[in-house]
Amino acid sequence: MLLVVNNSTHGNELSFIFQIRKTLKLLNIPYVEVNKIKPDILSLKIKGIILSGSPMMLEDDVLQSYAKNFYYMLKLNVPVLGICFGSQLLTVTNGGKLHNIGHSFCQKAVVHTDPSSVLFRNVNEINLKFCFTDLPIPPPHFEGNIGCIMLNGKKHSIAFDYGNNVFAILGHPELSEETFFIYKNFYDYCKKLN
Repeated sequence: MLLVVNNSTHGNELSFIFQIRKTLKLLNIPYVEVNKIKPDILSLKIKGIILSGSPMMLEDDVLQSYAKNFYYMLKLNVPVLGICFGSQLLTVTNGGKLHNIGHSFCQKAVVHTDPSSVLFRNVNEINLKFCFTDLPIPPPHFEGNIGCIMLNGKKHSIAFDYGNNVFAILGHPELSEETFFIYKNFYDYCKKLN
């Protein structure tokens, strides 16, 4: 079973939590959803964690509120997949930073992927929907880029393998059947490890 951490308690349309739920159900992936991870979650047979999107901006006070979630995620010791806001959260906690692009980027874009990665197994390119204003910038000398887009004539990383079974995608694979496979690949990987 996967643990979905819903980062948007009000179901804001930019969190896409409804689409994540629907996608997991269509793929027959069992999951439990929470807004905050509590100690009792440790008793469940969690195989992986998905950090959902959110319309929130990642600022110090927001990051502080996630400290307990990270404590329990470490205790579970399972793979983690950050989606959009979740990917920004994972980037910052792994030593990266966010760059505000000055406007909202809400559209589909071609993503060039690493076909050897867990998430994109045997796929070189996908069309993925995005909705962000802050672009994750991984730490210097980071080598876990597994997906890139062109934005304003420059190549930018939007998918990451941070090691220790921590993955992040700035886009929303739940918004197109063409990219549902990312959730399936993640779940299959989680099952294989546990």
